[in-house]
Order: sequence, then structure tokens, then C-alpha cells
Amino acid sequence: MTTTKPATHGKESRKVGRHQKRGENAAHTTSESSKYGISRRSGGRFSNLKPCFSKDEKHVFLCTKTQARVYSASTGELLRSLRSKDDRPSPIVSLFMHPSNEYRLITVTFNGQILVWDWTDGTLIQSLTLEPATEIVSALLLGTTFVWSDGKHISIARDFPKVDDIHSVSRLSICYGLATNGEQIFAYGDKSVMIFRLKNGGHTTEHEYLTLPTSCTAFAVSRESYAYSDADGVLYVYSIASFEKNKQSVPRKLHWHSGVVSALHFALDGQYLLSGGSEGVLVLWQMSTSNKQFLPRLASTIETIAVSESSKNYAVKMQDNTVKIINATNLELRTDIMGPRSANVGIKIAATTKRDSLYLTSGTEMQLWGLDTGRTTSRLPITAQNFAGKVRDAFGSNEALVNACAVHGDWLATLDSWMTPREEANEYGHTQPQDETYLKFWKWNSSEYQLICRIDNPHESSRTTQLIAAANGSFYTIGDDAAVKVWKEKSIKKDVIGGGTQVVGSTWTCSKVFRITRPSGSSRIALSADGSVLAIATHDQTFLLDPTDGSLRNTISGLSTGRIVDLGFVRHYLILLGNKRLVVWDLLRSTVAYALRIPEVTTDMFLSCGADTFVLCTNEATKHARSNAKFFVFAPTSAKPIYREKCTKTLAVSWSESYGFVQLTDDLEVIIVSDKSPSTSSNTNQMSIEAKDLVTTNGMSSMYRPIRKTLSALADEADMQDMQLNTQQVTGIFDDPTKSLEDRFADLALLVLGTAKQTFV
Repeated sequence: MTTTKPATHGKESRKVGRHQKRGENAAHTTSESSKYGISRRSGGRFSNLKPCFSKDEKHVFLCTKTQARVYSASTGELLRSLRSKDDRPSPIVSLFMHPSNEYRLITVTFNGQILVWDWTDGTLIQSLTLEPATEIVSALLLGTTFVWSDGKHISIARDFPKVDDIHSVSRLSICYGLATNGEQIFAYGDKSVMIFRLKNGGHTTEHEYLTLPTSCTAFAVSRESYAYSDADGVLYVYSIASFEKNKQSVPRKLHWHSGVVSALHFALDGQYLLSGGSEGVLVLWQMSTSNKQFLPRLASTIETIAVSESSKNYAVKMQDNTVKIINATNLELRTDIMGPRSANVGIKIAATTKRDSLYLTSGTEMQLWGLDTGRTTSRLPITAQNFAGKVRDAFGSNEALVNACAVHGDWLATLDSWMTPREEANEYGHTQPQDETYLKFWKWNSSEYQLICRIDNPHESSRTTQLIAAANGSFYTIGDDAAVKVWKEKSIKKDVIGGGTQVVGSTWTCSKVFRITRPSGSSRIALSADGSVLAIATHDQTFLLDPTDGSLRNTISGLSTGRIVDLGFVRHYLILLGNKRLVVWDLLRSTVAYALRIPEVTTDMFLSCGADTFVLCTNEATKHARSNAKFFVFAPTSAKPIYREKCTKTLAVSWSESYGFVQLTDDLEVIIVSDKSPSTSSNTNQMSIEAKDLVTTNGMSSMYRPIRKTLSALADEADMQDMQLNTQQVTGIFDDPTKSLEDRFADLALLVLGTAKQTFV
């Protein structure tokens, strides 16, 4: 074991991605001219490591993947984060308090690094690295004896942290973790437990081996007993004293759980055993009487349980990325520490700058995540939730799930859907289960959202697929029927004594219906920033409408985007994202500005448009379990990204006017990517398309001609040469043996439309 300097800095290796253009040898680094970068990180998925309490129990320590955090145990406020300065920090595998200093916190990482922190101010006191390099799955410190496992071998270093004397004391076929009761050390695996006794100051080691009757799913130890659980929900409690006398001791069995028990912990010197699992119920077993006490309706699977040193507080980590701090005396909740919830995959998240919050849709509820505070500011139950433990599959499929949300001012609109059970659908004469969709409008009342109006099946029998907000305060929806509906607020008035009327409330009604194309399940809509252009995109055509009267102004076809995933506007450019290509269409020139080919291995894509740039996030399938994800920032005028970076798998991305682009990753980390350059006026670059400019007798074509003529007069000779169809470009398309015939003709169509340069994402 070697002592190193605190806060060592590693260099992040970057490889050339196959999304680059052929012949291009660019790295995954930010462009030199780009000022984009990560300005803030918050949130993260809490790991299943057991939380720790400070000695005074006023603070609780939790871990995400690569950092430890200090929270207030009474308010749940994040006080500070303890993160390694390495560019690529290794995951944390163990977290525990220093045995001789209550103000020191120790984290152990997967790559064998041991970090000692002063948690009161976030200072890294000491950094140690195990040599030779090893991978660690679990570690603990008993006095001055440091014990760790690499998943099979159990090793010991005595006189921590000064002695380099390392001994491999034993091994298991597989080791899940380590535990201690202050006197012995326990290593547990699938069907085995080893007990180590340290004697003579830890310089000699004795161990006993026990074969378990069933596979272990959770493990806990006290001074007198140790317990484990199996997949059937049975708890097995062994006496340490009887085990020392008789290796064939019979365990005591406790059984209440109907499913897998994922968390166990002894409390009050072994007088109580706490257990939890998929039922979402915390069970307290009194060991002397076998009586049970329950804390039900925790609303999610219990994954980890921790108990403070005095046994006055419990910390229960839930599957929904929440840690509950519970008063052990009356079993009342002290506080909830809530991380970001998982958004529904493929559902776009919405961000608003009015309350500096990111809106996350997660199952049956919505969460407001403070972009400035880095914590949950509010939770809104959109639909009723069923949670029935083992029979969850029977009821879970019938839950209504939030599919979309949109925000404007004080109003929030949500879409949630519910699938009728097959047997119920048969009773109503349907041949298959039917979707029931609810459009709900909520209003902010200074502290929370209140439901004002609910509209059942806004698109009648068709499924509603998208919801967006307009700058004028209205909301737009589109369904499988390809109809676009405009929803506006309407005041509710009543007559008053003496004549006249009084506004007593409001509701929402459909004010317009646009239907341009035949029904298509892949239709998407977008509005320009000033609300003057409505775009409706299908797999083969895009329609541009005047939102004021629904009149058709132009039709764009032949772009070969494939199935439309999303679309949006950046100034006078329309961004179309399909599963085959991303196409940037210049509305003023009526041409393709450029197009990007989407790799076939791409599984998920996310598009978000800002004021002058847009973000494309891609998740790609690889041979390994971990996905290959990328984050790009583009300007609509250039196919070369102004910022690009490899990242964790993206769940959603959105645009916030005050903060920049907001990304939610698979690690439930909220990352803000913004332009760090000094703000400059962009009025000269923005070409707003006013509604009055679209009202022409010949559609939008009469608008393009004079504008294109003006731009041509200002263009230099080089720009004019780029607008000419190049013979070499055409030859290059048909000489490429890697392209199918369909792709070759698609590239030719794009070349003719806008002489676009094909790039590869």
C-alpha cells in the first residue's frame, strides 16, 4: 500500500469515434473555437452502499456512483460533495466512518484507491493506493486492520494506513461483501459465509467456514447473531456463540416477505432485525419474541437499510432513488432525500426558467428538479399508483403512466395514458386492449400545482402522441389520427346581482383542429420560437402551416429521413431528426443546409433546439453491455459540431433559456451544458418569420424567391460555387461500395435539394 499525494489528476483518453467523416481524424474534444462545456452537475443515482450517520446523527452520508455526499439528516439538504479530482473517477465500492476520528469519512474505489476526507469542509486528507493494482468489490476498516475483497480473495493490511504488509487470508468461490460486528469480520457469498477472528492486535487470523442451505440475497450481523435472506423471503438467523461450539447449528427461521428480501440490518445491539424488499414495507422483528412491527406504504422496493450508532434513526434507500430518514422511536419520517427519478425512455422532458426547474416524468408522477439548488423542489402525483408487491405484474400493467408534459407560465399540461386489461376490453366488445388518454391542465398557486381541468381522450379513439406549448400560452396536441388540436384557456363567468358577469375560474377547450395528412402513428409537430410557423412531420413529408388559420404554406418531401423521431426550429432553420438522417432545412433558401447520416447501431436519439444551436444525443448498441453514447451541439449553419463529448447513456435532453441544454443521463445525473463565451446580441442573426409574411397567394414559394435573391446578391463567389451541383460529388456517391442503392439515391436527392455535405454522426 503506497501513500500518494491528495487529489491526483488523471488524463482522460479520447478515441476517434466512428461518427466522424471518412478520412477525418478528429478526437472527442471540444472544438478550439467552441466555448461550450459542462457548467454544472447535480443529482445522480444513489448507490446501494449502506448510508452512514455522523456521531451526532445530524448528518447522513450517501454515495452516488463516483462521489460521496453530506446531507442534513433533518432537512435533507445537500451540504457538500466529496469527489475525486480525477478526470475519470472510479466507482465507489465502500463507504464508512474513520474508527478513531468522527470527522473523517473513508471511501474506497473499485480501482483500489482509498480516500480519507474531512467531511466538515470537503478536504481530501489522504489518498492511498493498493499495490499491486487490484480491483475491489467491498472493504471495511476494523480498528487499524483494513480488509478488502476482489470478489473471491479476502486480503488484510494491518496497522492502517502506515503498513504495507498485505496478506491474502482466504478465498470464496464468490464474495458479495464484507461485514463486521466490531469483533469479527464476515465475508459472505452465494451459499457460504466465512468468519474471521483477529487476535494479537490483528497479527494472526483464524476463520471458520459455513455452507448456507440457500442462496444469499442480503446479509446482516450483530455481536450475537448473523442473518441472511433468500429469494423466497425467508430470514435465517444464526447464533455466533452456538456456531463456535457446533458448526452444524440450526438457524432460526423468520418468514413474512412474499418476495426477495433485498435489505437486512440489526438494530439496538441485535434486539431488532430490520428487513425490506419488493413489497415496499419495512418490517421490524423483535428477536426475543419474534413479534413484528410494520412501516408500510413506502411506495417502492427497499434496497438498503442502515441504522445509526444509537439506533435512534434509520436510513432506508428505495428503488425510486429516494432515501428516507426515519425516527426509530415512533417510526415517523424525518425527511426524504430525493434524487432525480427515471424519466420514461423516449419521453421528452420539459424545462422552465420561471421557477428554475426541470420537469421529469416518472411513472405516475412528475418531479420538479431545481437546476440552481440541485434538489427536488416539488413532486406532483399525476395519476393514482398501484403497488401490490408480488402481484405487481397483475396490477402494474394497468397503471396510468405520464407520457408527456409541457409548461408555459403558470400552466402545466400533462398527458397520461392507461391501457385497459384484455378481459375488460372483451367485455366492452373490443378485440384488443384500448388506450385511454387524459389531457390535464394544472395551475401554479405559489406553492404547488393544482388540477384545473381534465379532458378524456382528447383525440377521441386515437392515441395522443405529443404535447407542446406555444409562446402565446396555448398548447398543441397531435394523435394517431394526424389531427393537430389547439387548446386555449377559457374563462368561466357567472352572472352577478345588479347585472354584469364575474370570472369565477377557467377551463381549457379545443379552439382549432388542423388535419393535413392521412393518419400516421409517427407524426410529430413543432412550433417556431415566435409561433408563426407550425411544422407537421411524417415519415415522408413535412408540412408547414400558419397556426393562426391552419392554412398550408409549403410541403417538403424527398429528404429520406426515415421514421421521424423529433423536429424543432432554430431561427429560420427546421431541424428534422429521423432514424436514418438528421436534415437541417433552410426555410429562407428553401434548401437543405446539411444532412447527417445516423449510424444503424443507434438505438435512441434525442433532439433539443435552443436559440441559436441544437443538441443531438445518440445512444448506440455495442457488443458490450455498456452503451456508447454521444452528446453533440450543432449550429444550423455547419455540419461540424461545435461541441461533442462521449457521455453516459442519455434518457432525455431539454433546453432552458437561463441555463442552456439540460441532459438527464442513465445515472440520473442532471448535466447542464452551456455556452461559456460572453453573451452577444444575436438580433442580427435571427430572421423571424412573421405570420403576415406567410400569407401569400402562391404559398411559401413566393416568399423564398425574393429572399433567395437578396442573399445571393450578398454572397461571395465561393458561396455561389458551393450552390452548384458538382460532378465529382455525384460520382463519389455512386462509387461508394458501402452504400445500398436506396442510400445512394437518397444522398443524390439531398445533394440536388441543397448540395448538402454528408457527414456521419
